Amino acid sequence: MRIGVDFDNTIVCYDELFYRLGLEMGLIPASVGKGKQAIRDYIRSNNAEEHWIELQGMAYGSYILQASPFEGCLEVLRRLVVSDIDVILVSHKTLYPHRGPRVRLHDAARGWLRHHGFLSDKGGPFTQDSIWFEVTRDEKIARIAQQRCDIFIDDLPEFLGEPSFPKGVRRVLFDALGSHEGAAFLRLERWSDLPTLIAPLKGVA
Repeated sequence: MRIGVDFDNTIVCYDELFYRLGLEMGLIPASVGKGKQAIRDYIRSNNAEEHWIELQGMAYGSYILQASPFEGCLEVLRRLVVSDIDVILVSHKTLYPHRGPRVRLHDAARGWLRHHGFLSDKGGPFTQDSIWFEVTRDEKIARIAQQRCDIFIDDLPEFLGEPSFPKGVRRVLFDALGSHEGAAFLRLERWSDLPTLIAPLKGVA
């Protein structure tokens, strides 16, 4: 079995980082809360889309090492690898932010993976050859197909629902906030639940 995993907002949780940067930049009041979606909606409601784009660029680039993995993610992915399941990472990520400091986002993401112990030379689940950052969404979809994933985990229902998404790949929606009940995909709210979720497919327990 081969499981593909998205990166931003699936492995990496940016909530605390977006909140702190938003406060420091004067874009949000403290009362908004620490959820990325709430922060985005507040900034956009004030006709400040360009500031939201800049904030994302800073979080995904210069400040990414300060973002945390979702709870249980690293441990569960390590466990799957020990169980002889292939785990790969496929993410849609531009080369540079659209606004803000010109940081190579692919390099920043790989640095985050190393810093937080996700690379195999640090005992993590990914090798350098099992990580792909694709510049477009279509290239991401093509990579998932080319790698013959049995399962793909992503936080965006609209991506999993793309008409061109590879047929035969079981789609799992990572829904940490529980905001997509009724979605047409298997839902994963906590990484610790993944082995149970896929157990009927591979006997992983």
